[in-house]
Amino acid sequence: MIPKHIPQCIDGQLCMLRRIRMDDVTPFYRYVSDDESVQYMFFEDAQRTAEGARGLVEAVCVSYDTDEPACILAIADPETGEYMGNLGAQSIADNQTELFYALLPEHRGKGYATDAVKTFVHWLFAEGVPSVVAFIIPANVASLRVMQRLNAVLIGDAELHGHPALRYDITPNMLDVGS
Repeated sequence: MIPKHIPQCIDGQLCMLRRIRMDDVTPFYRYVSDDESVQYMFFEDAQRTAEGARGLVEAVCVSYDTDEPACILAIADPETGEYMGNLGAQSIADNQTELFYALLPEHRGKGYATDAVKTFVHWLFAEGVPSVVAFIIPANVASLRVMQRLNAVLIGDAELHGHPALRYDITPNMLDVGS
């Protein structure tokens, strides 16, 4: 289940979440063209080009004004609005909602991912999404730490685009435990 209205902005404690804009193309391209940044993501080669990155950003921007908007937001600096990464959710099998997120290298290790994901997941729950799942490649230690900080429950082994992964479930009552 994905909300049908994507907000202009959601304030977190360390960052803000805002709609993707066309001026995000350059930093988004920097992200998708960096092998280290996308090692746990699954972009097609054509999407990792400047033209492909522009097409992805444009498709998200256009979708906001449709009946089926992309549930993707920029993770941004709260003072400047500068793009630091993105996160989103998509419907998957059995009416579940899958979470995904990524930060540019210079913004990692500062708590932005945890803050952004927590803020976003709170919003998803407020919009009626009953639970959220995340599939994490085991070598992605930073994302495993984000799941731990959110008190997500490790359900077990899974598969993500043909790669071994771990499935985590997040429910509303888990987010504020130990916060």
